[in-house]
Amino acid sequence: MNEVTLIGKSHKGKDRVKRFGEVWQVLEIGSFDGTPSMLLRSKEKTDRGSTRNFRWVALENDKDFDVLD
Repeated sequence: MNEVTLIGKSHKGKDRVKRFGEVWQVLEIGSFDGTPSMLLRSKEKTDRGSTRNFRWVALENDKDFDVLD
């Protein structure tokens, strides 16, 4: 399974990286709201310790994150 590193750009993106870590697993490449995107799962559990975070990130020009391979 591939992994990517997220760099927060917006306040929301920076908060997610702070809470769930920089390294995320790529689960799927697809489309979200008509935008080519990837579904990611955090490697770190939530700050409450029970589950991991999932989110769609645009493949190009995401408003909240820069993505490094």
